[in-house]
Amino acid sequence: MKNMIIYYLKKRWYVILAITIIILFLNIVTIDPDYFISNRYIYEGVPNDYIVVPQADAAPIGYMTLFACILATIIPMFEFYFKMRKVSIDQLYSLPIKREKIYLTKYIIGLIETLIPLIINYLVIILIVALSEHMFDFKYIILYLPVLLGLTVVLYTIVSFVYTRGNSYFDGIINVFLYTFILVLPIALLASWNIDKNAGWSWFFTYSPLTCAFRIFENLIENRSSSFNGWDLTTFILFTILAIISFISLLKLNKLDKSENSMQISESWFSYKVMLPTYCVLGSMLARESIIIVILIFISTFLGYVIYKRTFKLTKKELLFIGLLYFISILMAISSELIYEAINSSQNY
Repeated sequence: MKNMIIYYLKKRWYVILAITIIILFLNIVTIDPDYFISNRYIYEGVPNDYIVVPQADAAPIGYMTLFACILATIIPMFEFYFKMRKVSIDQLYSLPIKREKIYLTKYIIGLIETLIPLIINYLVIILIVALSEHMFDFKYIILYLPVLLGLTVVLYTIVSFVYTRGNSYFDGIINVFLYTFILVLPIALLASWNIDKNAGWSWFFTYSPLTCAFRIFENLIENRSSSFNGWDLTTFILFTILAIISFISLLKLNKLDKSENSMQISESWFSYKVMLPTYCVLGSMLARESIIIVILIFISTFLGYVIYKRTFKLTKKELLFIGLLYFISILMAISSELIYEAINSSQNY
């Protein structure tokens, strides 16, 4: 496996260099040290009578967080694209190496392509800040680097597993999209019942760990009070656990996949088969007060099955299943409204 990693690195060094240069160029264009300090005007109660207080501003970590999200999403799609092409997968599976090692090698190569450009560019940012006039709490700029890298690995790992559950490039992308929002639905549903009004979508996107970390460290770097609540901790722990499960599943489940499944209908339980019913039922429960939105959810579900089966000519069994799914979704939407009324009645009482 070591020789295979070295082989790929020799072939991919230009990819790492290109990504690094592109991000470096974007950082140079977007980061302006002149904005590291801004003025805050404090009025004394008399018109035109105020004092000017300089303050830290424009912490230069936002774009690096965005680049981390983009790289951790796109690079796994290119790295595991071989699984979506029958010729490529036949060639790799014919090598005298275990499948787990093939996927582990691809995982490591993609991770290197993701992390090295981030590390180099972040070090450049640290240098720019160090050589510029600023009022940042500099230690938090340094501390954000390992946090950024760790959470990028988490996102990269989850995307790698989810993407490889599709049998085609398009199905893999759809999987990544569906998984981005899947955890938001049950949390939003609880919030809609007033069980926890503070619970919301911002903590349960696939990208939430990185966005939460950015929010926390931006405030720390700019010397503002930074709130770290239980939902933030829940997000970090939850997605770290999901990343560990995803890594194990990436190596183990792909071992069971057959090469002839490449470019065929994606029948994985981690794909359309579970995602579409889940979205239909939970979406209907969440949109219980709007018949129009529920109808749109039903239409989207039907189109999802068309994409899943790659044809408008669904079988009678498939149409019967969709009809049953609609019926269950309606019942669950009614139940959701009854739960909401029961909870609010008890609170009013």
